[in-house]
Amino acid sequence: MIDYFYQFLLGKTKKEQPVTISIPEEPLIKTWTWLGLNSLNTDWQALDNLSFDKAKLLIYSINYGGKTPFLEFGFKKIPKVETESFCLDDYILPYMVLGKTKEELREGYTKKLDVFFSVKNETERQYKYKGFFLQDDELYLVVDISEWKKNDVILLSRNDFLWFATIDEIVNHKSVCQFPMDRQIGELFEKREEFLILKDENGIVAETPIVAYTGCQEKKLKMEAVFGPSKSIYTTETGPYYHFTDYIRAFEQAGWSKDHKPEYMYNELVTDAQGKDLSGGIVRYALFLGEMTMIKDDWSFVFDSLYLMQDKAPVWIVKKYNQLVPISYHFIDKSTLTTGGPYLIL
Repeated sequence: MIDYFYQFLLGKTKKEQPVTISIPEEPLIKTWTWLGLNSLNTDWQALDNLSFDKAKLLIYSINYGGKTPFLEFGFKKIPKVETESFCLDDYILPYMVLGKTKEELREGYTKKLDVFFSVKNETERQYKYKGFFLQDDELYLVVDISEWKKNDVILLSRNDFLWFATIDEIVNHKSVCQFPMDRQIGELFEKREEFLILKDENGIVAETPIVAYTGCQEKKLKMEAVFGPSKSIYTTETGPYYHFTDYIRAFEQAGWSKDHKPEYMYNELVTDAQGKDLSGGIVRYALFLGEMTMIKDDWSFVFDSLYLMQDKAPVWIVKKYNQLVPISYHFIDKSTLTTGGPYLIL
């Protein structure tokens, strides 16, 4: 068993087998509420006079893995047909076809969600229907899956259909791992600002984390997805803290050695002759910046995080371990490092 554990950490297990790693949840001290619940209608009878043949699903989860809880929303990733110009997959809100009567609606909703979340019987049902709302002549059913999702750090590939995005990705980036979100998703959250907010019982608004990345070779990937990055050894300028960057730079870190020369790890060659990694990956994080500065001098005595530009790439540095939460990890398609197109995961 111990040998298998070390094989797992060193990447000796088969890459094709997805690995889901759970981070232990800290005891809840406060009660946090998603403000989106205040605008929902919970009365099924109110649907009787509405004529909709389908409903979109707004799936959300509250992740308690970091400094404060944060929101994640579920989206369906759909493939796009390639044309003369390169076309990426994108994300849409999942939807389901509805029945004509109240009973059919409730039964159909439950059955379809059971299939969606691979529920075989009622005892396994860990999602909660919270209500519905109308927006731009469309019906939305809201589902809380916090108990089902918990704080999992999951291996995701390009072909996986269910992805979760943070508020930062939905509102600011409008993409996850370079794959864009449907325009209607951004418009929905812009019109429903209450969907962006978590509050505790005292009315304190939870900090919204940003999304950042690290890149590494495959042998380090699973360990980094579990424990996060090691503290930096470069203590002279920024201190022994945790460093992160954006998707592009993390992808390049996963694809090349630092000096583009052959590199060894555990006495094994892990790059080719030009320094391209034989296999690498990236880890995606939610990052709590707190009070941030852009001035390096003695920053850690007053501030929680530091922002820098290094070699034309952004770098975020945080002091404490609870400021970082691994969300997912991904193997990179190293062929996209030299094609001139967008960097893509496998």
